[in-house]
Amino acid sequence: QEDSLFTKFTVGSYGKFEGALSGTKNADIFSITGNTNFISTDGFRRNNALSQRNGSIEFKGLSENLSYHINILAHNQFLELPGIRLTTDYWEDPRGTGTPTQFNQRNGYKTFYGIGYSPMNNHEVIIDGSYSFDKSQGNLGEFSDTEIYNYQISPRYLFQNNVNQIELDNIIGIDLIYANYYSDRMQLDGRQYYTNLKMIDKTAALYFNSNIKFNPKNNFSIGARYHGNWLKASNSVTTGAYYGGTYTDKSSENFSNPQFAYHFGYEYLLNKDNTISTKIGRSFRYPNLDERIGLNNVSFNLGPQKSHDFEISHKLNLENFNVSTTFYYMRLRAEISTTDNSFANRNLAPTERYGIENSVRYAFSKKVSLENSFTLTQAEFRGGDRNGNDLPGVPGYVDSFQINYSPLDNLSTYFNFYYQSNSKMINDFRNFQIAAKGYHILNIGFTGKYNGFKASLALNKLQNKKY
Repeated sequence: QEDSLFTKFTVGSYGKFEGALSGTKNADIFSITGNTNFISTDGFRRNNALSQRNGSIEFKGLSENLSYHINILAHNQFLELPGIRLTTDYWEDPRGTGTPTQFNQRNGYKTFYGIGYSPMNNHEVIIDGSYSFDKSQGNLGEFSDTEIYNYQISPRYLFQNNVNQIELDNIIGIDLIYANYYSDRMQLDGRQYYTNLKMIDKTAALYFNSNIKFNPKNNFSIGARYHGNWLKASNSVTTGAYYGGTYTDKSSENFSNPQFAYHFGYEYLLNKDNTISTKIGRSFRYPNLDERIGLNNVSFNLGPQKSHDFEISHKLNLENFNVSTTFYYMRLRAEISTTDNSFANRNLAPTERYGIENSVRYAFSKKVSLENSFTLTQAEFRGGDRNGNDLPGVPGYVDSFQINYSPLDNLSTYFNFYYQSNSKMINDFRNFQIAAKGYHILNIGFTGKYNGFKASLALNKLQNKKY
């Protein structure tokens, strides 16, 4: 790999500026890479400015049967928070803010490390992990001071073998994660601490996956994961310090909710141009520590989201014509969502999502091509008091159509048409509000290259319409 030096600058509307610089220096079996970038923007809303700086350095080494790396990253971000929109003045002042003084300041660092050893051909042992620290302070309608420490180590074993001309590509691994969360909240006037939140989150998971190639036309995949999670949480409230709210004393509580995931996949090559595949499985997602707290309501016992999934796909790949179509169905329980009006998180009654995803690309020539992708989605409750109600914020139809034109080898342009159908208003779980209207927007862009330089210009929402 050759030594390299790269820089990038971006400017845009609403005071946007972004700059990036990166470089790599290589030796025979060793390399060092450094990156830094800066982002600044005023934002569309008032009190919506962003200032962010990131930097990292990575060391990598490689020998005959050993590889290693270590990456150190630091970040700092200041973000102004414009708050929710008030429906009474939305159309008159779409850039307005109801929280002109709220902000959030974050800084921290992360360290990633890894080592890989190959004792023999087609066998490799990898041990990698990370340590991170994140500190967040701000005015969110209350003053807050939060720290999160996170430790992770993930050993795994990768190996390939053949059994009676059947090719197997396998991985077995363990994930061990420890997170410590500490947050003080205090009154705006006088800044007397009124609550202190503490959480310790532990994870131990065992997983495996195997890709099995029976012959050039038949491929099978199987995998599973058993995930143990243990949470210890408490909330201490200073008597008389809080000026009104929902925080209450919660002595230390322990929660454990192990989960199991799996998948079976099969792919069949009909011919050199057509492939069909299908997959069934069970997946889950644990709430993160911030979701358990919400804005001002503690939900330590917020449970994991579970889903049984099924999909079947077809792909057609010709020289100038590509089509991909997928039918999917998701049967969910305890989907994690915010509540209608209290800014706390909860587990919803049983839900389901199903639909079609399709993408098409046709190249008339090397200079002109068309692309179109659409999604048909139905998302609704399948149980509980709101059985049959649509889930809010999910449009039934989304389409993106694009024309690409390259008049010169080093110049290309595109024209994009995006359409989204109407949907239930965000948080309208009762389905009693007027639906949010569908809309379309037009975008155009240009990209050029010359002597190692690359430049692009994007013009979005050409109609300047409100939606």
